[in-house]
Formats: sequence, structure tokens, C-alpha cells
Amino acid sequence: MVKFSRFIGTVLVIIWSTAAMSLADDSEVVEWVGSQLEPISRIEPSTNTKDLAWLGEAIGDASIVAAGEATHGTREFFQLKHRLFQYLVQHKEFRVFALEAPFAKAFAINEYVKTGEGDPEQLVHDMGFWPWDTEEVVELVRWMRDYNATHDEKLTFVGFDTQSSSSSLLHVLAYMEGLNDSRSMELTKPFELFRKLLTGEQFENRSELVKQVNSPESLIAFTRHATDIYLFLSQNRDLLTEQTSPSEFRKAHGAALAAAWGLRMAYPDTWRFTGSDTVRSVRDHGMADMIKWMQGNVSENGKIYIWAHNAHVAKTRQKDIDITMGMILGEKHGDDYFNIGFVFNQGGFQALDPKATGQQKGKLVEFLVSGATEGYVGHLLAKTNVASFFLDLRKLPRGSEADHWFNVPRMLRWTGAVYSDELEAKHPPRHLTKSYDSLIFVDTTSRARPTQLSDRK
Repeated sequence: MVKFSRFIGTVLVIIWSTAAMSLADDSEVVEWVGSQLEPISRIEPSTNTKDLAWLGEAIGDASIVAAGEATHGTREFFQLKHRLFQYLVQHKEFRVFALEAPFAKAFAINEYVKTGEGDPEQLVHDMGFWPWDTEEVVELVRWMRDYNATHDEKLTFVGFDTQSSSSSLLHVLAYMEGLNDSRSMELTKPFELFRKLLTGEQFENRSELVKQVNSPESLIAFTRHATDIYLFLSQNRDLLTEQTSPSEFRKAHGAALAAAWGLRMAYPDTWRFTGSDTVRSVRDHGMADMIKWMQGNVSENGKIYIWAHNAHVAKTRQKDIDITMGMILGEKHGDDYFNIGFVFNQGGFQALDPKATGQQKGKLVEFLVSGATEGYVGHLLAKTNVASFFLDLRKLPRGSEADHWFNVPRMLRWTGAVYSDELEAKHPPRHLTKSYDSLIFVDTTSRARPTQLSDRK
């Protein structure tokens, strides 16, 4: 099923002020972009990445490189992000790939990447996140396995998302109970009922128990108990590592942190610990904390490649009240955090249709959009007549027309899990130079390809 749509750019131009969305001649801006862009001649993954040498120059010594995406369902974005990781592995000693996915759900994929055990298509499907249940992500996972099979320094696959963290909670509870000591049993006891509900155990009064578990008092208590488990593990690292194994401890330690953040997302009264005002801010706080944890516990040299949406990697707030992961990482790491925003002009992508009903509800839909209108970043970049390219925004000459254009908030095509014209129109303009160090532009995109196992095809 294909949905045809068109962005409502003209109305937004008026809404976001004539000054901000000036329709003045932009030839000087296009000329500057044309003189600075690095053409991308190949989108499909390839073991030869010498044509991406500009990436090495751009990131310098940055140890955290984050690649965004304008939609969660674009084939070309996924393929290019695969290529970027290949380059970083081959030329910049990056060994950790971090995906916007649940922490514990990534364990099985990492096992495959390290040992070859399992079916990568099934393992990617089992993560339970439809944006990644695609041929492009499976191809990346296969490449990581092939690389590990022929190299001594191994690649690691991790998930850093803190939503859908029940799998992380169940993992750390199992680890704690396996320790078989009084302190660990005391720490896990408050989760006895919660775990039974999570594992699908049936009770006569199940609906009442669900209400009890989801009460404000319970959610606040669960957050505190999960944090206590994380602190217990942190304080007994050496002892527990020896008692179990470095790998098992590391997985449990990270799972405890992910579970604590996931529970904190569940109820507003727990947000005050991070000074957050929305669940989105709590989630991004948690993801930034997971990246910090991974730098100290997973990556031997501190280098991590992040794959997430443009919204999460951006260095500015999504809205006045939201804090982004990229904003936290940027403030903490400065130039050591380098990010790339992805932009497109026209073409296809997949997403959920909020208007779908009946059997179509919850099914992925292919949306096709025509060329972006005046005022959109994709509209201007398309005027270069270069199909795909990289642009380093830090090279903007101060005081130039290009500097002025990119330093005024501009509209971006922006789609997460769900797409409609109405939702698209609600996205505010983005201040590009404050949000991203660089951009990757693709003029015409196509839908990411769901795997044969995808249950949302």
C-alpha cells in the first residue's frame, strides 16, 4: 500500500515569520554549498570506503560520532549510515556500534556478531522494533559478523534506548537471583509481582494487580528499587565480576541502569531527579547516560558510533521543554561529540499511518512525497543538482549569506514512527548550525525494505 502526501510548506512559512523564512534570492547560499559539499558517489555498503575520507577529516579526534536520520524508514539513510560505520571501523578504530534499541534486546545480536551463533534476520526481528526489522539493518549485522571473523579486534553491537526496558529488568533480576545471597534476594523481592506480570503469568485478579503495579506509589518505589540494584552492582563490581564473569556482570550492570531509566519514564513524579519536564526528556537523559556507561564499560578506547533519529542526536532542544541526548553529550564532550543530521528532498519512506483502521491499523505504509517546498532545507540543497553529499556546517564563513541562511531556523522533513501531513506540519523549524555539525543530503529516497519476518509489512 502506498500513501501519496505533500508537505504544507507555504502555510508554515507564514506562521514562522517572514524574517525567518525569507524567500529572498538564495543563489549565493547554493553557490557556497556547491563549493563545499563532498559528493557521495556510492550509497550501497562496500568494503572499499576510501571515497569517504572526508568523514575522517571532519570528525578529527572525536570519540563519539552520531548519525541521525530524517525518517525511521529510509533505505538510503540506513545504507549510508552502514557505510559511515565501515569507514570509522577501518580508518578511525571505532569498534562499538550503538543502536536506538532496547539494551537487553541487543544481547543476542551481539552474540551473533561475536560468535556467528544464530540467524541474523531472526535476531533483528526479535528486537521487537519495526524500524530496524529491515534488510538494511540485517546487512549491517552480517557485515559486523564477517568483520569479526577475520579480525582480532572485535566489533560490539549494543542497544542504548531506555524505553521498552522490561527485558533489561528481567535480565538483571535473573542475574541477581543467581547470586544466591541475602542482599541480592532482598533487593529483588519488591519486583516479585511485577516480574510475574511481565512474564505473562495469569492470575484471577490480574487486572487489579496491573493497576496496583502501575500506581504512582508503585512506579516511584520501583524506580528507587531498580536504582538500588544498580548501585549495589556498582559497589560490588570486583567481587561480582569474579563470582560470575566480566561479560555477565557487564550485561547485568548495564541492564540495571537501563531498567532504572525505563521505570523513571513511567511516572512524572520520578522525573524531578533529572529536572525533566517531559517523558521525551527523561528518555534522552537515559540514553545519554547509557552512552556514558558504554564508554566506560564496553568501548576499550572510548569510541562509539551512534545510530538514532535526527531528534535524538541534535545538540538543541526539540521543543522548548525537551532536552535531547545530543544536547547532553554535546555539552559534556564538546568537540569530542560529532553529529550528522540527515536531510532529503523527495521520495519514499515507511512509517505507521495514524489514520489507519481495521486490519490496516499497525501496518507499515510506504509514503511518497514530492519535492520539498520553498523554505525547507531539502528544497535549497536540491538546487545544487548533486544527488547526495556531505556538508560540514562548521565551515560556514561568518557574515556571509550562507552563514545567515543556515543560522536562521529552517524547516526539515521530519518523520519518526508515525507520519501524516498534519503531524509533519507541527514540527517547528530547526536551527541547523546549533543542532548539527554537518549534514548528509539525499535528493531522492526510497522505502526501507522490511524483512520476510516483519509482522508489520
